[in-house]
Amino acid sequence: MSSAGTSLQVQDVFGSLASTMAMIEFDPEGRVVWVNQKFAHALGYEPEDLVGQHHRKFCSTEFSSSPAYRELFHRVAEHARELRANAERVTG
Repeated sequence: MSSAGTSLQVQDVFGSLASTMAMIEFDPEGRVVWVNQKFAHALGYEPEDLVGQHHRKFCSTEFSSSPAYRELFHRVAEHARELRANAERVTG
């Protein structure tokens, strides 16, 4: 199968997930870069209201000021760097 065909399959799977599940994406600093309608509506917002907001908006002040919270985003950022560094690329 061509990479274009595989890409379409991935898009189809993602589209199916996004239409049935509440989903949100953050950058390594914890800001919302994408959120679907199901997630936003579950919290009483529209998606455009959440883009650019920090993850702290969804947490208690107690948790968001804790060492565990800081460690969470440290691990997320570290994992994202590791994924980018280890991604195998194939060219035609």
